[in-house]
Amino acid sequence: MTDEYDVVVVGSGGGALTGAFLAQKAGLATVVVEKTALLGGTSAYSGGACWLPGSQVQQRAGIPDSTGSARDYLVAILVDPDETKVEAFLAHAPDLVAELEADDAIDFEWLPFPEYYDAPGRVPFGRSIQPTNVKRADLPQRVGELVRPPVERDRAGEGGRNTLSGGQALIARLLDGFLREGGTVLTDLPVTGFVVDGDRVA
Repeated sequence: MTDEYDVVVVGSGGGALTGAFLAQKAGLATVVVEKTALLGGTSAYSGGACWLPGSQVQQRAGIPDSTGSARDYLVAILVDPDETKVEAFLAHAPDLVAELEADDAIDFEWLPFPEYYDAPGRVPFGRSIQPTNVKRADLPQRVGELVRPPVERDRAGEGGRNTLSGGQALIARLLDGFLREGGTVLTDLPVTGFVVDGDRVA
């Protein structure tokens, strides 16, 4: 373990672990700092659906999705959006999915999950993608031990199931890739603030 990193990720939800995994994979020494004993936060409680339009996952499933139709949908439902951010999201969502699926630990599938609003660009059965289920026995032991169980089991003090699905599968797959690439995870370590030295966090 080192006390100096290129990237420090505070929290361990789906977005946090995606950033951590890709940073570590790019050669940046990365640490994930989590205030609790388990990883995943509310992402581990969720269904794990990711709204990332126009990706190879939708194409494999034959879903009538495209960046253009997703743009129409966002234009219809968002109030005063930041167009630069919307365009950046639409442009990079397919690349992000391709980059994640290029790793053997990460695999997505399309499952019917209707979009909430009946608006232009809506895909009738949804364009969301989800990580495929993974057996706990097929994961490194530390990964299985660190993933937060489903909410009903977590609150009862029970461990996770033998098959991880939805949000647990998302966290497990990202964590598996992150640790394999040499990333560091520190648990039971709440962050209370930053010490800044010039333009760097010290």
